[in-house]
Amino acid sequence: MWRKKLTEKQINELLTSTPLFESEGEEFDCDSDEDWKLPLTEDSSDGSDQDSTVNEEETRETDNILCNTQEPQSKRSSDRDSAVNDEDTRETDNLPCSNQKPLSKRKRIEETSSPLVYHGKDGTVWTLDTGEEALVGRRNTHNVMKDTPGPTSFAKRNITEGNNISALNLFIDSYIIDHIVKCTETEARLKLNTQDWKTSKEEIYQLIGIMYARGLLAKGQPVDQIWSKKWGIKYFSDTMSRNRYKELLRFIRFDIRSTRSERLTSDKFALFSTVWNRFIENCKANYMPNANITIDEQLFPTKGRCPFTQYMANKPDKFGVKFWLAVDSSSKYLVNGFPYLGKDAHRPSNQSLSEFVVLQLMDPFLGKGRNVTTDNFFHLGQISRTTREKENKYNRHNESHTERNPPEIKTCKAPLHSTKILKNNNMTLTVYQGKTNKNVLLLSTVHKNVSVSEEGKKFPIL
Repeated sequence: MWRKKLTEKQINELLTSTPLFESEGEEFDCDSDEDWKLPLTEDSSDGSDQDSTVNEEETRETDNILCNTQEPQSKRSSDRDSAVNDEDTRETDNLPCSNQKPLSKRKRIEETSSPLVYHGKDGTVWTLDTGEEALVGRRNTHNVMKDTPGPTSFAKRNITEGNNISALNLFIDSYIIDHIVKCTETEARLKLNTQDWKTSKEEIYQLIGIMYARGLLAKGQPVDQIWSKKWGIKYFSDTMSRNRYKELLRFIRFDIRSTRSERLTSDKFALFSTVWNRFIENCKANYMPNANITIDEQLFPTKGRCPFTQYMANKPDKFGVKFWLAVDSSSKYLVNGFPYLGKDAHRPSNQSLSEFVVLQLMDPFLGKGRNVTTDNFFHLGQISRTTREKENKYNRHNESHTERNPPEIKTCKAPLHSTKILKNNNMTLTVYQGKTNKNVLLLSTVHKNVSVSEEGKKFPIL
């Protein structure tokens, strides 16, 4: 192979005009040089300056053409290194001409290892929130509460200052007391076979007061000990005698036995439904809840014989009647509720139990800007769509068992106390690594932006 023969002066000029990183390992191939001529002798000093200028221009043109290509390896490099460099050269040939160095393969792999898009089992697409989106400063109009929270005007008019019984009458009103008196007298006269047995509204109020005081002051103690002159509490004996207390507990009823069988055909809760329904209506009429309402279950302990007694191993009392309750998150006030009596004939066949419960409890507040918070028993899908149609918003804590969420998010082990935010249209999924092997998921249709605290355990702030 023929190579150029340069004079000493030409070599010095090339070394001073060419950067070191471009000249390292540079070779001159006669095949790629079309205008090559025989080198001049040292005596012709006039022509050497002209040739040097031509070579400098050719060098600049060659540098511009080869700005994206790597210099070939020297012959001392191994075949394996040469092959790797050839692949890198072909990849960089496709890039635009730039002074920046291309990304290495390792850096490209690291970038693609944390995806920006996740897919749920049902096809839901979640996009990772990188924090570059603009914050939304104002709530949507359908998420603004239209009622004034707090006691209603009816409750304010009927509460007398200094008279505590007036507050109790707002919830357990005269209608409930009269109904209990009537049912209790009917049961006692039927059992004792006499028409002389009577009770009064004052006695029923006294009985309710004793039940409250017993649960507060003497829970779990036998009746004889509570009314004992030596060890008992004077309040109980001053309010009612022990024998009268036992007699009232024996005969107290909340429905008429003679009409019970007929009512049970359409109402499984017939023994107490009249009192319960009236109590719930009073709760709705006396207080207007705040914007946030929580829905959950509660087990009222009992081992009485009834077909809808539930056994729940995770509850302290295990056995009881389960109630679905809606509570104001701020004041803990009960705004709605009903018992779980098994399969409900009024529930449509295409409607899940969780959706039926939420829509029943939220029916008085739909379309009024309320936000609903539930646990992972209640599935978000249809509930969110239905409540959104009626201008309500829905939150769900510990959302970890639906097919909507990406499988890798449920089982991922992120750094402790780290937060990852995923979005899908109007839904936001916040994943917080609370423990090393356990994360907490919060699915919301209310919060469009989630911030993270910089102190302590770095909790997400909604």
